[in-house]
Amino acid sequence: MKITIITVAAVLVLVAVAGFYIKHELSGMEEGAKIIIIMSQLGQAADELRKSGTFTNDVPNLCDIYRFTNSITLGQAQQQCVLAVKSPSFGEDGFMAITTNDTLVWIDRDGKATPFDGQDSATP
Repeated sequence: MKITIITVAAVLVLVAVAGFYIKHELSGMEEGAKIIIIMSQLGQAADELRKSGTFTNDVPNLCDIYRFTNSITLGQAQQQCVLAVKSPSFGEDGFMAITTNDTLVWIDRDGKATPFDGQDSATP
């Protein structure tokens, strides 16, 4: 009888641990999906701005898209930003911006800009 109770308790502990692990992994995937959606929305907003002069944030529950017109240097080229996006998913780490030629850039809290292709760094 005691062996059965110990076995059941051990199985329940393993199930609980596995549940916490799966929840943790799914949470990370959810944040990754949110960031991909935010990147896509930023690109769509920039395209809309270019075509009509205005843009709409279709996911205000995920992010805040706003005009951002700072210039940055990537490699040897000067780039002009048009929009940026802040999100609770980014915390206080920084924000994303998009340039007139559709380059997505991460700008960290210190102002260091890095394109998402990871090749160059710059300061706005």
